[in-house]
Amino acid sequence: MRTWQGGLALLACLLLAGAASAQWMECDDTVYTEIDGNSLTVHHHGALYNCCPDPFSYAVVQEDNQILVTETEILSNPCFCICCFDLSVTIEDLAPGTYDLVFTWYDYESSEWLEVVLNVVVPDMGQPWAPVVASTYLSDCYHEPTAVPDDPGNAAPPKLRTWGLIKALYR
Repeated sequence: MRTWQGGLALLACLLLAGAASAQWMECDDTVYTEIDGNSLTVHHHGALYNCCPDPFSYAVVQEDNQILVTETEILSNPCFCICCFDLSVTIEDLAPGTYDLVFTWYDYESSEWLEVVLNVVVPDMGQPWAPVVASTYLSDCYHEPTAVPDDPGNAAPPKLRTWGLIKALYR
């Protein structure tokens, strides 16, 4: 009887070790900027979010020598999976000058708000000095989504990855 229980405990340990060594969806979270006249575009490549987001929201505040940009995922009916996306936001009419751009977003892997600080120079193009979000971009999911089980809306769910599944359940 003890041999059976010991075998069961060993099997449980192997399953947990296998789950821990399985790969989490790899998204690289690369943030960079482009300036075109008085337009500043902030690119966020490899952003890990729910695979069925509504449009993303961007809050933009220009204070002294900082431009604060916060990227927020809007979820009205989330799916049971996560994906990597390429996102961008274009901001126009920033006051000319040299700034620290502080870009923040919520990172599901660390369960924390992360920030990247980049130096940007906005040329004087006669803009009215009132920053506005001119446009946003959201790519299609470019990795196979990591699914959460029992998704009633998925007739053919994507291949499950155990570690991604565990993290998705606890996000």
